[in-house]
Amino acid sequence: MNFERIVDLPAGVGEHYFWRSEGEVCFFRHLPHEDDPLQPGNFELIYVNTETGEAADLREFNVRNSSGLVGSIARASHQGVPGDDVINYPPQHAVSPDGRWLTWLRRYPPETAEWITAALDGSTAEHRRYPMTPRITGGHPLWFSDSRRWAALVQKYENQVHSIEEAGVFTLNDLETEQHVTITEGSDGLLVGMDYGGDALFRLPEWKVRVAERALMLRIPLRPGTVTPTRFEIQLPSAAFIWDIVSSPDGTQLAWVLGGANPRSDPHEIWLSGIAGEDMRPLASVPLFIENSDQRVTGKRCHFPRKLAWRPGGEVVSFIYRNALWSVRTSATD
Repeated sequence: MNFERIVDLPAGVGEHYFWRSEGEVCFFRHLPHEDDPLQPGNFELIYVNTETGEAADLREFNVRNSSGLVGSIARASHQGVPGDDVINYPPQHAVSPDGRWLTWLRRYPPETAEWITAALDGSTAEHRRYPMTPRITGGHPLWFSDSRRWAALVQKYENQVHSIEEAGVFTLNDLETEQHVTITEGSDGLLVGMDYGGDALFRLPEWKVRVAERALMLRIPLRPGTVTPTRFEIQLPSAAFIWDIVSSPDGTQLAWVLGGANPRSDPHEIWLSGIAGEDMRPLASVPLFIENSDQRVTGKRCHFPRKLAWRPGGEVVSFIYRNALWSVRTSATD
């Protein structure tokens, strides 16, 4: 086994996390709505020292910002049948590469929206409102490598089609000044991250294609004015289900989670490639683990690598598996 356990998940947290530094990882902990469990609740942050395993509240940040970390809610379902499980998701968010800032979209009440950028030490927070229309459904925050600028890519929905038609680029301490980006032919998909040139990368969905031989990708330049995205394909080593793709902190590599044709028996593999899909090589094979669960519609819970993320140094990839955080090194070892 060429992947190793870092820490067990702290009590009360879900699978969403981010790295604040090489030795400190932050998790989102859900705070249920006081009056109605079917309403979105707030979230707060806790951090874990990966050397000692000790967990603690990110107290100063939580005091200032927890009322703004409003998530979303959904019911779990199986084959289209709603279940009793209520799943709470933290807001769409991104952490700056230097681990000092967290940006997220606050949409509560639903007819209002604002981007919040807050210092993780709790010292300050900045708010940027933008007008909501029936077409706007959310947005993707994305930080530039200088940890001074971030982009808000606005999601829209019309005629049963999701798209990204505009973005704003902001600078810390100057959120009133926006560099506006108009995007032509901007399809929405899975946000992969940013490449070394400062362009946003997305993986486009292929409807009705479960096991693919390629990944359809979209590159969106984030510069002021009108831009046209570029589409390209990445050939996979073999037909696979693409569970996740995440770009490295310096924007030169991609980490992948690929599954076999039979998701209930085939292992899930973690791969590494260049930012354009070149030089793809395997890093780890993670077996599927199934256990009984009275909290699932199916009565079973499947464990496989989820929520892929890079540690800040760019040499280790982490993921959630079997109620713990695990890692695999990206550099070749003897």
